[in-house]
Amino acid sequence: MNNMLNEKKNFIRHVLMNSPPGKLYDLVKDINILLGSSVSIQKILEEVLKDYNEKNYNFILTDKNEYVITCKKFKVNHLYFIPKLKALVHVNHLKRTANVLETVKELKYPEQLENYR
Repeated sequence: MNNMLNEKKNFIRHVLMNSPPGKLYDLVKDINILLGSSVSIQKILEEVLKDYNEKNYNFILTDKNEYVITCKKFKVNHLYFIPKLKALVHVNHLKRTANVLETVKELKYPEQLENYR
């Protein structure tokens, strides 16, 4: 069973990471039809979509009508930072939604960056 799930995961990763521009979510729908929409498949899709979005610096509209750039540089734990709003955002890569969770009061910069402020 675990081997079958790994094969599905590798298939999903290969198909989605090599998808043509603008066709990613069409392929997600097709994968849901082919492999079903079980919890394990949805978790795999969420993980692969996160990797795809971070690799391609995709923008996702937040509930505050601002865009968050999904990249590793703006990621804090499992949240993304929006400099314009000074806020941390939770992104659901599968549903393409982003919700502002908390505002950051003060940012801690390394000493080396203080010279550039």
